[in-house]
Parts: sequence; C-alpha cells; structure tokens
Amino acid sequence: MIGLHHIYTRKRQKSFIAKLKHHKKYDRLDRIITLAGVGSVFAGLTQVIEIYSSKDATAVSSFLFGYYMCFCVLMLYYGSVHKYTPILLTYTGNTVINALIFIGTLIY
Repeated sequence: MIGLHHIYTRKRQKSFIAKLKHHKKYDRLDRIITLAGVGSVFAGLTQVIEIYSSKDATAVSSFLFGYYMCFCVLMLYYGSVHKYTPILLTYTGNTVINALIFIGTLIY
C-alpha cells in the first residue's frame, strides 16, 4: 500500500500542473504586454532627456518617482523568484529610468 500512495501522489501532482499549463490563446496577449512594458521604458526615457537637457525638474514629483523605483525593485524581485524573463527585462529598464528621474529631481 505504501508504494501505491507514491504513485497516486505523483498522479495528482501531474494533473494539477497540467491545469496550470500556459494556453496558446494567451500568447498574443503576452506579446502585447511585453511590448507595452518595453514601451514604458522609452516613455520614461523622454522624461529623463527633458530633465537633464533643461536642468529643470520643478514639475516632477521626487516622491512619486521614488515610489515608482521602489515598486520596480519589488517587481524585479518577483520576476527573479518566478524566473520570468519579460518581467525581469521590463522592470530592470524601468528601475534604471525611474532612478535617473528620481536623482534628477533631487539634483535640480
């Protein structure tokens, strides 16, 4: 009876994992979300260029971008735990951009 318990446990685990498999119908949505994440990095880059070229950050909140930077670090940790590359790439770029904006608001 002990040997059968192991077989049935493995069988239950495989059926549970099979339910969590990624469906092909979400591939397009995953690509769109990844592109939106990469686009957010380029959108933040325009803010960085504006701050450092004009040397004026009076209209930019340092608290807000400090919070964004902390959130991005948290999402980086989440992406590293789950080993999900699109999250890691997107939030690495966003962390760098938000850090540059935060530092720019403190300097200017």
